[in-house]
Amino acid sequence: MVRHDGKVYRPHGEPPDARGPHVDASASALATLQTLRKRHGPQVIVLGCACSGVGVARVCRATGFVTPEDLVRIGTLADSPVYADEQAAGACPHTVLILDVHSSAEGRPVFVTRPESAAEWQQRVFGDRARRD
Repeated sequence: MVRHDGKVYRPHGEPPDARGPHVDASASALATLQTLRKRHGPQVIVLGCACSGVGVARVCRATGFVTPEDLVRIGTLADSPVYADEQAAGACPHTVLILDVHSSAEGRPVFVTRPESAAEWQQRVFGDRARRD
């Protein structure tokens, strides 16, 4: 994980190659992020509590975004940097978090994070293996 100041962050006691959770996205979340980027320019994704079962993610314009000191960059989705709280990311029990999107009552996109399901894991692992064979 990369801190706001460019230093690599590792949770206490973790080996040098330790990382927080990998972040992936559903097809609908990626499509929504691409639409937001086309309409409003570059976006930034800030995860809620990365260690909970389900969390709300905030997606906002990158223009004018100042990274708070307690956030670390844990990945990139649809050309948008993904940030999470430094302590929550280090303590996250999940290896993969999925960014998904739902519609609010007003029709606005609401981004949520959740752990990778068994079916998604199977597709990722065995789908990758099938592509290599």
